[in-house]
Amino acid sequence: MSSLSVFLLLLFCFSRKSLGAASTLTNQNNSVIGDTIDANKWITFASTVVSLGGNFEMGFFAPGNNSNYYIGIWYKKLSVQTVIWVANRETPISIYEMDFAQFKIVDGNLVVLNGTTRTLWSTNINNSTNSNNSQVVATLFDDGNLILSNGDSKNSTNFLWTSFDHPSHTVMPGSKFGYNKRTRLKQVLTSWKNENDPSPGPFTHEVDMDKYSGQFVIMWNHSVIYWNSGPWTGNNFTAGEHQKKTSKKLKVAIPIGVIAALLFVSCFTYIYYRKRRSSKVKESSTKSLMQNTEGEGKELINIQDEDKGNIDAPFFSLESILVATDDFSEQNKLGQGGFGPVYKGIFSGGREIAVKRLSSHSEQGINEFKNEVILIARLQHRNLVRLLGYCFQSSEKILLYEYMANKSLDTFIFDRRRCMILDWSKRFEIIEGIARGLLYLHHDSRLRIIHRDLKTSNILLDEELNPKISDFGLARVVEGKITQGNTNKVVGTYGYMAPEYAIDGLFSIKSDVFSFGIVILEIISGRRNTGFIHQEEVSTNLLGHAWRLWKEDKAMDLVDQSLHESCNEEEAIKYLNIGLLCVQEDPKDRPNTSNIVMMLGSENIISLPSPNQPSFMTRKYANNNTSSSSAAKSNIVSNNELTVTIEVGR
Repeated sequence: MSSLSVFLLLLFCFSRKSLGAASTLTNQNNSVIGDTIDANKWITFASTVVSLGGNFEMGFFAPGNNSNYYIGIWYKKLSVQTVIWVANRETPISIYEMDFAQFKIVDGNLVVLNGTTRTLWSTNINNSTNSNNSQVVATLFDDGNLILSNGDSKNSTNFLWTSFDHPSHTVMPGSKFGYNKRTRLKQVLTSWKNENDPSPGPFTHEVDMDKYSGQFVIMWNHSVIYWNSGPWTGNNFTAGEHQKKTSKKLKVAIPIGVIAALLFVSCFTYIYYRKRRSSKVKESSTKSLMQNTEGEGKELINIQDEDKGNIDAPFFSLESILVATDDFSEQNKLGQGGFGPVYKGIFSGGREIAVKRLSSHSEQGINEFKNEVILIARLQHRNLVRLLGYCFQSSEKILLYEYMANKSLDTFIFDRRRCMILDWSKRFEIIEGIARGLLYLHHDSRLRIIHRDLKTSNILLDEELNPKISDFGLARVVEGKITQGNTNKVVGTYGYMAPEYAIDGLFSIKSDVFSFGIVILEIISGRRNTGFIHQEEVSTNLLGHAWRLWKEDKAMDLVDQSLHESCNEEEAIKYLNIGLLCVQEDPKDRPNTSNIVMMLGSENIISLPSPNQPSFMTRKYANNNTSSSSAAKSNIVSNNELTVTIEVGR
């Protein structure tokens, strides 16, 4: 075997780590903006560029289980996404910045900007060479080359910069690998750090100019020569010192390399055809689903805000969602909401997104769907869940949210094992976070919003257990300084609804405050308001039990047993006091959200007012079926159309 053959074999083996990493990536499902970036078009999280012949695609991707994002170029037509070039290898973008990240042309240069518009990577071209920066364009060609030019990307004299002149980890046909004596530019290949991390790894591959005019192709492992080709004779490479790694070692190394290469080719072929078969199955499933939905299955409906026009949320095709959720498989199901199931979906190079599929037979589904898309698209707060996109295709109504790794708050506080994770300080932070999110909805946002369905199952927790208010399907916007309204259709969850809303259809920011008070009591006690059973109070609810303990000066008996070691007694009593203030029967007696936030942050416990008797205090049933509830009975009598969700105790 010639030294050139050995070099090519090693180069092939050297490249397999990046190819292997690519096999963990999923196909992009973003919108395509053409093959060119210019002053008016750039790449975002929701868009990519594709070469004219469809061979290559460029956009943001996150390899494997890496939560960071990079700009890269990959083969478009391969089912196993294979990356050939990466821009910002040393300066990735965090998942929290991706909604605002951009790859665009600024002052004649291609740049990667994060969420704060800070430049993470640039082509670093001297702007004085650009005759007219407004004419600069970047085009992705069918050979995988990204060319930045002065308007004419077909004429090499106008080229300002090319990705082929700046390879990252892969040599492509026509790309440069060597040393340019005129520009003194050295083209070097650098391995990925590992299969999930494209940042520069330990291995580099370069052409070195020997002082005796012999050219060497050298592979380095950090600062140690791992392999070299030997000098170039004009026809081929001669064996270098490390080929002379003895003949005995060479005889062992070559078969191992050949075997490794054959194994890799076999595995790659197997994965390719398996993915291809899976894609065909999904395509067939998609066509079947589309044929069985209402209409022709092709119509796309864009949602518009009557006041603001098109909403600021990207549209996702049903086909891309079916692929991302594996056709809404049970394995990807996260839970069941009031209007339909929620699934985990994998999008855009491995990004996890929560997919809420509204039930097609829900009478309220269409109104709540439009309401939630329009509202959340216009809200931005750290304690509100973010809407990442939507799909309204045929009979399918789907919302896409940021994925919350820890699901909802109720899965923690009502679980005797998982509740141990939430000590007192963490529950304190969760209560404050919910209050700040509610304050934003009631007072600080551009719109004054009443949620109408605040409950522990609608509080989602991120990776660090920070709370985010979700599910705005029932939310209402009120104009200007108005803080209340009424409705003929009462919708919500039994056990969290304020009495004036459940009975008379009157909702206000104070009805949200009532719901928040119930949430506080549930977080502190670890028990549900409905379905609560106590040996001394048959069929009473948690609210009635809390009020009895408060009046008997036994408030600490309500605190979850798992908190006794970490709990501060004064703080616990203060929070119970605030919770009971929020659930007072008369809405005028309840504090507004700004006062709640102030009370939560105050260290002065003595100044808190004493709460009055709450509504929905008890629901006792004697043997003669009589009821002693003062504010509400189990069967609510109302002129309104009542639709409630029943929370079932665990």
